[in-house]
Amino acid sequence: MFSSVISLVYPALLSVAAVYDLTSFKIPNRVTAALAVAWPLCALAVGIPFTMALSSVAFAFGILAAGFALFAIGKLGGGDVKLLAATTLWVGPALALEFVLWTMIFGGGLAFALLSFRRLPLPVNVMSTGWLFDLYNRKKDMPYGVAIAASGLMLWSKTPFSLF
Repeated sequence: MFSSVISLVYPALLSVAAVYDLTSFKIPNRVTAALAVAWPLCALAVGIPFTMALSSVAFAFGILAAGFALFAIGKLGGGDVKLLAATTLWVGPALALEFVLWTMIFGGGLAFALLSFRRLPLPVNVMSTGWLFDLYNRKKDMPYGVAIAASGLMLWSKTPFSLF
């Protein structure tokens, strides 16, 4: 039972972050904090070696530093930076590069989909759907947390936390 809960923490929190970002262009700090706080507990429970855990923390801080630089120049949102770093804890150093590459690929696909969506005329009945209307109208914004979550979920089965 406990191992099933551990296996679902990471995908559940990533999914919540993606939905929040898609519908509000915000990733709540409590979701990212839960992801970060749950990681050491789950790492202990599945028996991640201490040196691998330290490497995961080091990689996460590296992603956080690079993310802050992107945030400073307006290329990435603060919630996205925190979600990238917290997710890097879970994927670990062995999957960190693959995670970043898939995030960029999914981000490009998301950008293309959003640009295509925003070029279409918006149906009248969609104008009353607040989040969809915002997604359509916020021309310079992109819910990049969706791409981060998609890449993290894609790599989930390769992590030591997955039962599958």
